[in-house]
Amino acid sequence: MFSLGMSPSNYPLFDKPDVWNNFALQRASQGLLSLFLSLKQTPIITRYEANSNMAYQLAKELNYQIGFESSLFSFKNSDPQPVLLILDRKNDPVTPLLKQWTYQSMIHDLFGINNGRVDLSRAPNIKPEYKEIVLSTENDDFFNKSMRLNFGDLGVSIKNYVNAFQDASKSTQKLDSIDDMKKFVENYPEFRKLSGNVSKHVTLVSELSRVVNERSLLYVSELEQSLACDSNNQFDEHMKQLGEMICNSKIRSEEKVCCTLLFLLRYEKSPNIANASNFLKQELLKQHVSQDSIDMIDVVLMYASYKFRQGDLFNNDNIFSRGKQALKRGLQGVENVYTQHTPFYVDNLVKLIKENKPNSKTEQLFKLLPTNNSENAASKLSYKTRNRIVIVFFIGGITYSEHNDITKIKSQLGSDYGINLIVGGTSIINSNMFLQNLNDSFFS
Repeated sequence: MFSLGMSPSNYPLFDKPDVWNNFALQRASQGLLSLFLSLKQTPIITRYEANSNMAYQLAKELNYQIGFESSLFSFKNSDPQPVLLILDRKNDPVTPLLKQWTYQSMIHDLFGINNGRVDLSRAPNIKPEYKEIVLSTENDDFFNKSMRLNFGDLGVSIKNYVNAFQDASKSTQKLDSIDDMKKFVENYPEFRKLSGNVSKHVTLVSELSRVVNERSLLYVSELEQSLACDSNNQFDEHMKQLGEMICNSKIRSEEKVCCTLLFLLRYEKSPNIANASNFLKQELLKQHVSQDSIDMIDVVLMYASYKFRQGDLFNNDNIFSRGKQALKRGLQGVENVYTQHTPFYVDNLVKLIKENKPNSKTEQLFKLLPTNNSENAASKLSYKTRNRIVIVFFIGGITYSEHNDITKIKSQLGSDYGINLIVGGTSIINSNMFLQNLNDSFFS
């Protein structure tokens, strides 16, 4: 996964609705051109979401720059040549609003990962050496193996590591919980010395566990997943559950706002949504949620309501889609209630690759190579060719969840499609960053 590191402080994305800030457009195009040069590959076709003027602007700018700097891109492309797909975050505002439950995703969601560093300086009773933790897949074997594990499997993985040292040290101390493991590590400094990475992760997982419990995130996540994934219309029941959560003093304002947003996005076509929206905002205000946070609700709806999205994000419009989703979950099962959601782009990308042509929701620009014209490029394109690179770029940021679901995409495609997926975005976001990106833009 790659990120161009475009934050609101250095590269605000928007100039006006669905129009790039000029500096941000230059940064995005330069970043992708640098990626092409590093791969020594030029996309034969660029596809972009049809409802996104920003995706079109970026595709057009890339096409122009590759032609203008043709000498830089004169290297011989491998066969098959790569394809670029440009997506717009506004078509899936749900994924960044959800709580995450795989290790790397959780860390970024709850603490933030900035250039591979995690700031734990505000954690209570944190040891000085763990106030900042460095995460690296290259130099940290445990993290490399565990970063996509769900939180339950992660605890088992760490316990196995600690148990191995306990056996070697002949200790009989109980290790039934994360807290037990943390105390064991503190009591055996030589463990930290011999297995520094694991002790670092014991500390990190202990802190994640504390935050999950203190903020009642399991409870929050269950409601989030129901709002995002339930195939039935449960307006009244979801309204009741959300009202109860808003009045729960243990839940932070950020989670209350995210769940309110999910509800309003899910039911925005309901005839009762205006009254529900006003009621929920008043309840948030009564619970001392700041007015700025409440105002963010309208900002997100202005950015990503159904009027500006394409596709049926919640499968609300089509009874056959709802039935398909329910059947899919019933047949395949769900890993657990907290990880039901699949990012919107997964099924869309699979469909696009299988159909091998743009539809009403995607458009394309052809890379005009000196030896090929666009018609030949289109007619010869086949995703069943082994090792074709597909680059997916998210305007507005990508989540770790969307990166993790590369395995789902390959599973749905099957063995007939030997593609290599490279995913990235203007930044790697969590829920706070997603909202902040919009708050610091022209929308506010």
